[in-house]
Amino acid sequence: MGRGSDVLVITGLLLALGSLSGAVLAVENQGKCAAAKRIAAGRKALGSLECFADAARKAGGVSAVCLEKQHLKLLKAFSKAERGKSCLTTDDASTIEAEVDTFVTRVVNVEPAASSTTTTTLPVMCESGCAGGCLSGQVCLSK
Repeated sequence: MGRGSDVLVITGLLLALGSLSGAVLAVENQGKCAAAKRIAAGRKALGSLECFADAARKAGGVSAVCLEKQHLKLLKAFSKAERGKSCLTTDDASTIEAEVDTFVTRVVNVEPAASSTTTTTLPVMCESGCAGGCLSGQVCLSK
């Protein structure tokens, strides 16, 4: 082989390696995105359970403001995770949050704060402007 063909072979190898490293980087970003979203979901579950624990300690109702803060933290974390990363899924915060809320509700219902028989459900969050747009029992987030 001549010098010119060696250069072509080396250039081809470098291009192939560059493509591979780009693919590896995309997979790493997808993994980082998924990890960030999972951490955010865990933090939302912990924060929501802390809201209910606070209510149990005070023998009162759970603070809608406390739960709203957890909701907003999750949305912020998901938005940050999806920004600039190649996430496999996007705009899935509400789906993941519904799963977290179901988990929190089940934990709260299994471990009642008092001897009375009550069922606790998380308030449904309303995000669309809220000027009369929320249904009965929903908490407005546009404050």
